Order: sequence, then structure tokens, then C-alpha cells
Amino acid sequence: MNHILLYEPDQERVSSLLFLLNLGDIHCTIAATIDEAYNWLSTDQRNIVGFDLFLLGSLKGDELERKLLAEMSNLITIPIVYIKLESTTLPEFLSDKTINCHPYNLMSCLHECLLAKQKAVI
Repeated sequence: MNHILLYEPDQERVSSLLFLLNLGDIHCTIAATIDEAYNWLSTDQRNIVGFDLFLLGSLKGDELERKLLAEMSNLITIPIVYIKLESTTLPEFLSDKTINCHPYNLMSCLHECLLAKQKAVI
């Protein structure tokens, strides 16, 4: 079973995302704040948790979020996936390695990213 970290500050979106992830047999740890996500990823870097992917839901766009996400995207080695809504653009502070997924193809995008990560490990 895959294990991802979901950063979603909009708590109204969490239940629908969890529903989709459960259907895809993907275990999820939720970070409601950027500090919480940063702390989870810091433990992952020490090989304590072992996330397979970092999923970004909605972004608030405040300065602390920008700073920590820019730092995280340069430090972590797991795939970073951003759920891009039609009305949003990829924030410029995220690195080039961030993968955009639309809500309508989120599960196939996640499975492709997770499969590519598994192949890279083999």
C-alpha cells in the first residue's frame, strides 16, 4: 500500500480527497497546516515515516507557505503533485519538478507517479 502526505488547508476538501484516495488503496497522512507538512516531511527525510508522494491540495498563498514549500520542493526526493483547479495556476515558488494533476484525472496521475517511483527504486 502506498503512503502519501496530503497538504490541504481547506478542510472542506479533505473528506472528498480521502474518499478518492481510499478507493485507490492509498494510505494518507493529512497535514492541515504548512508547518505540520514540513514536520512530517522532516521525519520522512530521516527515514522514520516513508512517504511515497507529497500531494498539494489547495494553497493559501501566504508568505510562510511560499517559503516552506519552496524549501521543501528543493529538499525532498519524493514526487510532488499539485491538484490544479481550472481557476488556478501553478505557483511560481514551486519547483519545476512539481507535477500538475487535474481533479478529473487525479487518481490516474497519482498511480502513474507512484508506479514511476517504484520502478526507479527497483
